[in-house]
Amino acid sequence: MRISQTLRNFHLHDSGVHDIRYQPEAQRLEVVIDLCDWSGEAGPEEVFGQSGRLVFEGVTRLESAPALENLSWNENYGLEVLDLEHKPELDTDGLEGVWGLFELPKVFDDQGRQAVLILEFVATHFEWFPET
Repeated sequence: MRISQTLRNFHLHDSGVHDIRYQPEAQRLEVVIDLCDWSGEAGPEEVFGQSGRLVFEGVTRLESAPALENLSWNENYGLEVLDLEHKPELDTDGLEGVWGLFELPKVFDDQGRQAVLILEFVATHFEWFPET
């Protein structure tokens, strides 16, 4: 699916992320997620209230703060999506930019503020794989 045309159909804000796996050799970024289950009305093309994996392919120029390899994933650690969207100013050579901001609910910085994860990358496309 084209990022610029389809990512907005997923209700990502407040969705719970259980894992983010980056495989640089395969140019793949996988986000294991429980999509927010809003009680509003949705159009037929909209996806919400499901669990599954968002898999971005052709991923290059991944930047992450903090680094993904420094995050420890377990049952007590997860993220909440604040924003995950197409970022057209990153588009280049047939690749589409993606920017994400995630809250780390159980992690605080030195001043006691909620820690966040910022992701930025370009990719060719993404696929949605619902949990069965």
